[in-house]
Amino acid sequence: MIAVKKPVWRPLLEGAIAKEATEAAEGVAAEIGKSRRRRRGTRSRPEPSLAGGTAGIAVLYAYLGQAGLGRRYESASRRVLKQAGDALGSVTMAPSLYGGFAGVAWAVAHLERRFSDSNGGVSTEEVDEALRGYLNHRGWRRDYDLVNGLVGFGVYALERLPDPTATACLEEVIDRLGEAAERGA
Repeated sequence: MIAVKKPVWRPLLEGAIAKEATEAAEGVAAEIGKSRRRRRGTRSRPEPSLAGGTAGIAVLYAYLGQAGLGRRYESASRRVLKQAGDALGSVTMAPSLYGGFAGVAWAVAHLERRFSDSNGGVSTEEVDEALRGYLNHRGWRRDYDLVNGLVGFGVYALERLPDPTATACLEEVIDRLGEAAERGA
């Protein structure tokens, strides 16, 4: 069985530099909020990805809330995370961590523990099963990197441990990486 100890979040910065970093992060969040408000009147559906969409914004807002910048960020994180999760069932996405459904599911799983009540009714079970099926092919010829490939799928599976399906996905990732490895002296 694979056992992973989850790290505890602690701020890295202190004093004046922490204040500068906090102000910069709040500035980014404010600009994102303005951009989201401008787009509200359009018919386009928000992009759900971790790298450039609502899943990534949800993670940002959650950490701003954790940094003590107000409960408004935590509630915004929940709302935006639900939008990202809802999109999982209605938008065709690649499986990648950064731009695909694995990244949205990672954000849901990652933030689920932060919100003591629930993840807003968003489930990752279908993602787990889809990813497991995707990984269950010997002779892997696709990407193996963090952004689009096996390593990113492993990051998602690690976030879901100790769930049995996550364990099975992680084992598949390790098997595929083992098959793709170039062995030498």
